[in-house]
Amino acid sequence: MSPLIILVVFSLAAIGGVALLLHRLGHSAATIFSDEEAVTAAFSLEFPELEVDEVSLAADRRSALLTLANTPAVGVLRAMGKFSVAKTVSPTDIGSCSLTGRTLLLQFRDFADPAFQITFVTEGEACNWAALFDDRKGSAAHA
Repeated sequence: MSPLIILVVFSLAAIGGVALLLHRLGHSAATIFSDEEAVTAAFSLEFPELEVDEVSLAADRRSALLTLANTPAVGVLRAMGKFSVAKTVSPTDIGSCSLTGRTLLLQFRDFADPAFQITFVTEGEACNWAALFDDRKGSAAHA
């Protein structure tokens, strides 16, 4: 066997072994936010300068939408493996917003993060967020 083939085989085995070890140790489990305070704390790690007004946690507790003080932007937080990913979304960042039952789908004008889907506990909460996005998008278009 050539040394290159041996190197490739050992490299693949090492990478697979590390991935398996991390999974067996529980490091691949998705984050589940316990409550609104956990969502606020996770969001504040990435945006400490922004003040959170309200938090709406998804039914599966793996994502959330947040209203922010003193800005028309909203916060988006989602679990990404063991960690969370947060971003702020201004009304002009939203291409479209669609509502199906308790599920809200936001299409962003960002090719790196094109969509965000969240299923709420109640239909009313989903309707409130859809109305908020429609109001803010309408206000941004007239500004």
